[in-house]
Amino acid sequence: MRIENIIAGLKSWIREKRWYDLKDRKIISVELFWKLKIKDVFLTLVKVRAREVEKLYYLPLIIRTRGSSEYCRRINGVYVCEAEYDPVYYNSVFHTLVNDNFNELVVNSYFKLEKSIFVEPIMGSTNPVVKVLDERGNNLILKSYRKVYKINR
Repeated sequence: MRIENIIAGLKSWIREKRWYDLKDRKIISVELFWKLKIKDVFLTLVKVRAREVEKLYYLPLIIRTRGSSEYCRRINGVYVCEAEYDPVYYNSVFHTLVNDNFNELVVNSYFKLEKSIFVEPIMGSTNPVVKVLDERGNNLILKSYRKVYKINR
């Protein structure tokens, strides 16, 4: 299944998310605005159209044939998972992007980060915040932001 079709089926899922800030408005459409696939991870920007408003959200996804956690939801016959809660995301972004010199996105490597083996959510924020444990036992705290602002704050 194409990522565009999966994104279009995310309306109710997005409405349930803590980070979604237009809960008082009916979602008219959700569409893919931009994507970059890195191994098993889709880095996407989705455009949500609600009554009188359009907003962009950063939504890194992993698509699977079976569910693996509470951060996955069955949509259109596949499981759509928020990528930050999976070690695959960090191993793809921090290792593949840095080593393969992607043109669209540049990530400056953090020199101590080894491959991730475990990710644990940290509650209390509307955005995904996780503790990442790498192969050497290093812990990192990483926070993602879903809302895409016109001005980078």
